[in-house]
Amino acid sequence: MGEFRLRGLTHGTWGVRYLEGRTGRALHPVRRPRRRAAGLEACSGDGPGREMIVEDSAAYGLGRIVGSLVGILIPVAFFLKATQRLSDPEHSRRCALSLAFVMSGWALSSAGYALSLMSPGFGCILTVAFIIAIVLILVGIVLSVLGLAEDPPRVGKPLEGRGQAVGALVVGGLLLILGAGGFVAGAFSARQVPKDWKMAQLPPGTTISNEPKNFTFTVPEKDWVQVIPGKLNPVADLAFVDTQRKVFFILISVPLSRGVSVTNEKLLEVAKGDLRKIDAAARFGEVQPELAGTVAGFAFTGDARVGKENLTYRQWVHAGRTHLYQLAFWGPEKSKVQVVAAAGQLLRTFGILQP
Repeated sequence: MGEFRLRGLTHGTWGVRYLEGRTGRALHPVRRPRRRAAGLEACSGDGPGREMIVEDSAAYGLGRIVGSLVGILIPVAFFLKATQRLSDPEHSRRCALSLAFVMSGWALSSAGYALSLMSPGFGCILTVAFIIAIVLILVGIVLSVLGLAEDPPRVGKPLEGRGQAVGALVVGGLLLILGAGGFVAGAFSARQVPKDWKMAQLPPGTTISNEPKNFTFTVPEKDWVQVIPGKLNPVADLAFVDTQRKVFFILISVPLSRGVSVTNEKLLEVAKGDLRKIDAAARFGEVQPELAGTVAGFAFTGDARVGKENLTYRQWVHAGRTHLYQLAFWGPEKSKVQVVAAAGQLLRTFGILQP
């Protein structure tokens, strides 16, 4: 049986202002030289430093959560107050409805955004929520204009509610401006990836086939940006970055020499051992069998501290007859839900050409 040494699986480090793709030692034959992966920040002088995305401290994450809650509670309070005046004969019904519609749009968009932070799978819900919210806000603005121009039913007794109409105009206009700005920022979010990382982006749903490495993979939704694999790991065959949720993904396929065999148990042992090298106190979840597409493998979640940052890893391995496969995901520990959800989403699109 040919000689084959396992030198560790992938890991990544996460900086406050830099995403450090310090993606360790991959599975490779002993003849391949050990190389340190180029990272998002130079870890040992062999990788270009790159500032990427925005600072995402604990305070920033808490601020997003609080902001989402405030963005729901405030418009709900004004919505309830506006609906209470609908039955008042001396209050303009159009003015009350204008504020109610604008506040409904605000609350709906905030709720959609809050859901999108919870899981990558809720991205479509955010899109639908924003579309409905824009319609509601536009209807509210039209009603506010009609309410301000409304004639009082009795001379000398003007209808109440003009303040609600003015408030609906101001808030509705600001929301539309902010929404337009967010759309533009989202459309160019891929530019947050350094230029020398980017590849030509394939349309979501496109199937990538790599015959020499014996795998297929379907390009995920547009939140994921495909990057040059070598920027995250020198032996990676495929790499994506979710710039919004700050989750990394790489796929590594290693051909086995004739007569060489490796077990899944050995791959799992190496994966955990690699994390213990960077953090002796690394914690691991239960190893569970998991399908990647139709391929049976094993996955586990691990938490490790790298430098000053706590990271979460989700790794899936499969020891095939002719190749070894590793699908690795990582991100900040506070985004564990997003890392695990992203892993579940992308694992479904993996396949093997020749089992």
